[in-house]
Amino acid sequence: FEEGEIDLHYFRGGSALASMANLIGHHSTRLMKCRVNTLDNVALELGLKSLDCLKCDVEGGELFVIQGGIETINKHKPAILIELYEGWCKKLGYSAHQVREMLENLGYRCFAFSQHHLVDNKAKKWRNLGWFF
Repeated sequence: FEEGEIDLHYFRGGSALASMANLIGHHSTRLMKCRVNTLDNVALELGLKSLDCLKCDVEGGELFVIQGGIETINKHKPAILIELYEGWCKKLGYSAHQVREMLENLGYRCFAFSQHHLVDNKAKKWRNLGWFF
């Protein structure tokens, strides 16, 4: 994605699930035009000098955020907390594994939160949870 407008599916009872796809097949979803921009464009416009942490929870659009921020992420190497739910990813035409591979190709390691600790996910077991990179 580049700077522009997209349609987001929205319904009042679940505004937290606003997404580029009707994630739960709700019958009263409305389409809303929303302005979007890439992380790389925003970082450039702001003259971003550093980026320590990136939290990404965008209801299935996580791959697009990472793709649109690849230069910024590669330059600043922020810690990344990302929610990847395979069901939402599939509705938008990709797999959560693609996001993980993209970040690992940038030198990141994947961690999961388990029993109040971060644990290295060397086994590459994938659950529908938040991930730390």
